[in-house]
Amino acid sequence: MKRMQGVKLAGIGLVAFAVMASVGPMAMADTGSTGASGTTSATGTSSTSGTTWHVTVGPMSQDGIMAMAFFPNVLTIDAGDSVTFTGTGHTVTFPGADGKLPASTSPAAQMPAGGSTYDGSTFTSSGLLTGKPYTLQFTKPGVYPYYCLLHPGMMGVVIVNPAGTAYPMTQAQYDAQSQQQEQADFSAGEKAVASFHLKTKHNANGTTTYYAQTDAPEPQAVSFQLKAAGGSSATGNALIAFALPPSSSDPNITYRITAKLTGLTPGQSYSAVLSEGESGSGTAVPGSSFQKITVNSDGTATVTGSVQASGLPQGIWNLDIEDASHQVVATGLIDNPSFAYERFLPKTLTIHPGDQVVWTQTGVNEVHTVTFLPKGWSDIPNESLMPVPYGGHIYAGTGYFNSGFMVPGSTYTLTFLQSGDFAYRCLLHDVMGMYGEVDVVPQPGVSTFALDNTVLDVPSFVRGGTTYVPLWSVEQLLKANGIHSSWNGRDWKVTAPHGVHTAGWTKGSGNDNLYIDGHLVGRTAGIVKAWPGTHIATTFVSIDAVRAALSAIGLSGSWNGSTWDATPQAHAGSVPSVPAGAGSSSTTGSASNGSASTGSDMSGMPGM
Repeated sequence: MKRMQGVKLAGIGLVAFAVMASVGPMAMADTGSTGASGTTSATGTSSTSGTTWHVTVGPMSQDGIMAMAFFPNVLTIDAGDSVTFTGTGHTVTFPGADGKLPASTSPAAQMPAGGSTYDGSTFTSSGLLTGKPYTLQFTKPGVYPYYCLLHPGMMGVVIVNPAGTAYPMTQAQYDAQSQQQEQADFSAGEKAVASFHLKTKHNANGTTTYYAQTDAPEPQAVSFQLKAAGGSSATGNALIAFALPPSSSDPNITYRITAKLTGLTPGQSYSAVLSEGESGSGTAVPGSSFQKITVNSDGTATVTGSVQASGLPQGIWNLDIEDASHQVVATGLIDNPSFAYERFLPKTLTIHPGDQVVWTQTGVNEVHTVTFLPKGWSDIPNESLMPVPYGGHIYAGTGYFNSGFMVPGSTYTLTFLQSGDFAYRCLLHDVMGMYGEVDVVPQPGVSTFALDNTVLDVPSFVRGGTTYVPLWSVEQLLKANGIHSSWNGRDWKVTAPHGVHTAGWTKGSGNDNLYIDGHLVGRTAGIVKAWPGTHIATTFVSIDAVRAALSAIGLSGSWNGSTWDATPQAHAGSVPSVPAGAGSSSTTGSASNGSASTGSDMSGMPGM
């Protein structure tokens, strides 16, 4: 059995999204308990009439941690038995004889296929689970890996023995095992969430960058033990570690595997294999390879290898050390926790005008969006808007801003100009409660300047009801946008941009002169103060004089008491046009598909 390598995704299918949007949050929630036990025979006996077994699919805790696994991870049954899978927001998908799986964007990834029986020859799938149980009967012995097409690394294995073979466990025993596995996932997710600490960076332009997260990261390295098998004395310690992340050309993650062994026989040949389902299953994990093992004179050896996969599944892979006759002499189960956090970290973030927020998708099992909706929208009115990055990188509180799909490791950055409380969501998981908020609060003694893509936070003060800002800072803003100016302590000389003509301006009064293209157009009274925290004398001028001066060279500006936006039309977010009757109360405006996400090209990992 081979899983298709390089599953491509441009986003989860629209069929999946439409169905998920109709599922209420409570339908998605689960406290982590497994399904009720089926009627199975006791350990050591077998069933001849066909037993129905039960598997729980990706349960989710009330606080947003989803266990990204099938429970139990590995189920051993007999030919003629059936398995009922219960869950929401996932698929249960078995490949056909060619081992291939459809791309997650394909309609086949979301729709049922293959009927109600499975013998390993035909692609068979539940389609998107929405809470209704999915039952499949297994008619032929074999080792059958299966997958959720929406979540990389989420896989299980059904091992089918010939009819009449004694069962290794009862359903009640599987249920008890599953509860422990689920709790391990929830506990690991809670630990990852608790370890989050908001990081910040102070920038040269006076602003601060805040580093937020979508999701929470799994451990990047998992250690496990190798135990002796087949009467040998070989044992060891092993480590599987995240090595290379997915990329736009290869959606798989590369994991390195290293094991240190003792108790081998010098001069004897050994090999390593990553087996699916159970030790010695005879089914190797696709994309895995190991170097030849050389045994030292003291019976020790180092095993090295790697595996490329969409993620690291829980309790599925076994590292087997085999002798020349392919008998397993040592084995170890890679039983790492697997989870996703369907929330933002932090949920609420308080910043100041001019500051940036950088969201990073930290989990390897999921894909999310960061989406700010226009006023009047309760959700996106057209699913085709979901995957498209939209709105640029400077947010002034209006319009539609969307990261597009954020694959593991990708980032999305927004600079916030205006004060206010701004709610956002993940378009894929808002039905699960994945909402966030950015509260932008004015900072006393600081004003924000914005001109096109240049943003500065500068010291300011209020005198006589007027805000004063450093003239030097205004010059830096103009310089960053290609407008030359100079100040000699008395005269401020500005060269108008090409094609822009000076306009009339009330000259005002004061000892400081403004010249545009050599023409005196105004006077103002500057105030000399030390730059905060220094002894450097700096000329501060009124924001009203600056606004009037720049209006003279064609730069209109708005001022709300804390933010001066010299080109507000450049930061007014547009509203995409959508088909009439699509559900939006605001459907006017021109589309803007400016790049708004790093790494959001969804030729990579699936997720929901």
